[in-house]
Amino acid sequence: MALPGLKSIVSAEWSRDAFSKWVTSHGSANSVNDPAGVRLRGEPPSSLRELIDHLVAAHHPFPDTYPLPHYRRGA
Repeated sequence: MALPGLKSIVSAEWSRDAFSKWVTSHGSANSVNDPAGVRLRGEPPSSLRELIDHLVAAHHPFPDTYPLPHYRRGA
């Protein structure tokens, strides 16, 4: 399962606090805000699990609009 624990959060009554705890359980992201959203620094990890953790973690702290976490594509 790619996003363990998320189903129980979105299936129940919405709780921003519960979602925030779930997001922060994925660790932290080395990121910077840019015009396209939240750009994660460095190369995307080769591990799918680690990639998912970084992309989820980049959602915190919650901004007023969707942060669009992403890695910069190579030229």
